[in-house]
Amino acid sequence: MKQENGNENNAVEVGRRLKDIRRALGISQKDFAARIDVTGSLLSEIEAGKVKAGYHFLIAIAREFRVNPTWVLLEEGEMFLSKDGLSAAAVNGNEFGDQTARVKEMLWYLKHSPLVQSTVLGFIGKFLLENEQSIGKDIEKNETRKVEKVENNK
Repeated sequence: MKQENGNENNAVEVGRRLKDIRRALGISQKDFAARIDVTGSLLSEIEAGKVKAGYHFLIAIAREFRVNPTWVLLEEGEMFLSKDGLSAAAVNGNEFGDQTARVKEMLWYLKHSPLVQSTVLGFIGKFLLENEQSIGKDIEKNETRKVEKVENNK
């Protein structure tokens, strides 16, 4: 995970990633903005890191372009979701340990309910933005445990 220093740097990084998405799609700012029902000037300010991307913005790009919100916010996972709306990592075998069955059930609801999609994406987006440092520490701790476990099994 790439650590961001402060909210200002995070807004700049999110803006850069949004520009990367738009370029990967091969569309102009004007066309991108029109497809998600925002003004070109707002998109330009978000891409420049002057304005933070809000929940509704993230939901709109996830729906319209199958963009992975986690990639937008943290540059983790794949830039785009698969056709069924899930990243490849989310559906691989036992990716979530003891919680795999529960996660698969939640993903089913995400796939089939626009209400659940909006609610979950909004909550996760807000949670990620508000808890970025704690999440980073948690991920580091988890990765350290994985490395220790591999080393102990040698």
